[in-house]
Amino acid sequence: MTAAKVLSRIGIIVVCLGILIFVIACNAAILYFFGYIFARVGFYLSALGIVLFIYLKKKERGFFLDSLAFVFSLSLAMVVTSDLLGIV
Repeated sequence: MTAAKVLSRIGIIVVCLGILIFVIACNAAILYFFGYIFARVGFYLSALGIVLFIYLKKKERGFFLDSLAFVFSLSLAMVVTSDLLGIV
């Protein structure tokens, strides 16, 4: 692997994390203005919608879409786990 390819893959992962931070910031604004329930529903629907669209609709995914789906799946699992621990 060349250095340019490694740097491009690192850049793609950083962009995927940036998109995740943008979604979380939007949900923080929803939390501030509308409350906890709307923020959680907004995050669940947006993250689940993105993950399902990427995995079910795209037949040939590139590294960017695979990385984005992985980052959103991981964040969705962490949020669901923390919510379940909060309930218990």
